[in-house]
Amino acid sequence: MSVLSLDNVPLNVPVKIELIKADFENKNRLEEIGFTKNCEIMPVHLSPLGDPTAYCLRGTVIALRKEDAQNVIVRGYDNGRR
Repeated sequence: MSVLSLDNVPLNVPVKIELIKADFENKNRLEEIGFTKNCEIMPVHLSPLGDPTAYCLRGTVIALRKEDAQNVIVRGYDNGRR
């Protein structure tokens, strides 16, 4: 199982959040909108200019800028297996 930042996850590949390494204010903002440890998240759409990316988590889709996604560390899935 690999560990990487959320901005490096390919579209339609589910991963689980391991930790958020942002400053206090940004970490709280991300946690308030559902980005919490062990939450499953999947990138579902990349904007035409490449930023932001839409992520599906907790039954909703949320757009996140690349600079914020770089602060979300996730556990990846190897070869499509959990």
